[in-house]
Amino acid sequence: MKLSNLGHNLLEPIYFIFSKFYSRFTYKTQYEIVKKNISNKNIFIIATGPSLDEFNFKKIKNSTFILINASIEILKKIPKNNIIFWSTSDVSKIHDFVPKLPDNFRCLVTSSKYRGIIDLIRSNHEIIYFHSQSCIFLKKFNFLSFFKITIPMFGPKILNSSIIDPEKILKKNIVTLPGGTSVLFVLIVIMKMSPKSINLVGFDIGSVKKKHYSSLKYHSNKKISFDVKYIKTVFKKILVSLKKRKIKLKKYSKYII
Repeated sequence: MKLSNLGHNLLEPIYFIFSKFYSRFTYKTQYEIVKKNISNKNIFIIATGPSLDEFNFKKIKNSTFILINASIEILKKIPKNNIIFWSTSDVSKIHDFVPKLPDNFRCLVTSSKYRGIIDLIRSNHEIIYFHSQSCIFLKKFNFLSFFKITIPMFGPKILNSSIIDPEKILKKNIVTLPGGTSVLFVLIVIMKMSPKSINLVGFDIGSVKKKHYSSLKYHSNKKISFDVKYIKTVFKKILVSLKKRKIKLKKYSKYII
C-alpha cells in the first residue's frame, strides 16, 4: 500500500465530519430539485456492461438518464431533450471522473471512502451527496512485501446482504453503502422518489461472451472484481421493494433474474 493511501485511511475520521455536514447541505439544497427530475419520469440507469454497446439512444426523449461511472463516455449519444445525471458510490471513480465532468453537471453520489468528499467540494457541479453509515473494521497493510500489520480502521459501513431491507437502507441523506456496484445505490435512492419506470442498460452482472465491460475506453485493460453473488442477492431484494411500490422495471441487458 502506498503511504499516501495509508495517510488518507488514517484521516478518514476527519473526512467523516466534512462528509456529514456536506451531505446535510446538499440534501437541503438539491433533494427537491433532483426529485423533480425523477418523480413520474422514465429513468434510464446506464451501467457499463457489454450490452451497453447494443443500446439505441436515439429514440429516448423527455426522460432522465443516470450515467454510472465510465458510462459518462456515451454522453454525446443522448438526445438533448433529456435530463442527465452522473452517479457513483466508488471513491476511485469520484477522483477519476468528477474533475473531468462538464461544468455544473448534475451528480448523485455517495463514496466508499469519506475522502471522496475532497474532490466533490472542490468541484463546481450540482451535487446531491449521501453520507454513508460508519463502522470500525480490521485492515491488513503490507509494506515493501515483508512488513505486515493489521490495524483497526474507521470508514463507511458496507451493507450486509443477508439482513437487507431496502426500505431501511436510506434515511434522508444517510445511506448504508451497498457494495458490488453503484447501480444498487442508485436504485435505492431513486425508488423513494417515485419514478414512473426504471430502465436498466448495461447491467449485465458478469460476463457476456467473455466480456465484462462494454467498449468504453476507461475499462480497457481493467481487472474484474465483481462479487456476483452479493450483487444478485441485493438486487433481488430491491426488486421486491420496486414491485411493492408499483414501479415498472425493464432490463436492457443479458442478465435475466
